[in-house]
Amino acid sequence: MKQFVSGKWIEQKWVRKRIPAVIYIFILTIIYIFNIFAVQKLHNDINRAKRKILNLSVTAETTRTQLISITKESAIVKQVKQKKMGLLETENPPEVLFPNSSANK
Repeated sequence: MKQFVSGKWIEQKWVRKRIPAVIYIFILTIIYIFNIFAVQKLHNDINRAKRKILNLSVTAETTRTQLISITKESAIVKQVKQKKMGLLETENPPEVLFPNSSANK
């Protein structure tokens, strides 16, 4: 233990020969750790984007459903009656007009 603390083991030839390999492994370890953090951040960003897309799709579906329900003929008639606009529903069905055609006769 005393030899390790004093640093005499670094002076040995077999240790000095392996210092470049140890430094190389150390650098690769640091790069690996940074890579793990980068991948985790990217993964979190992707999950955040997926949640946002899901929320937006739910909002879009809700808005589409509301739009369909308020543009139905029965809903429009109900709103006209509630606001007392004085409009009346036609009693006759709409007619198709064909100009210059024998179908109109």
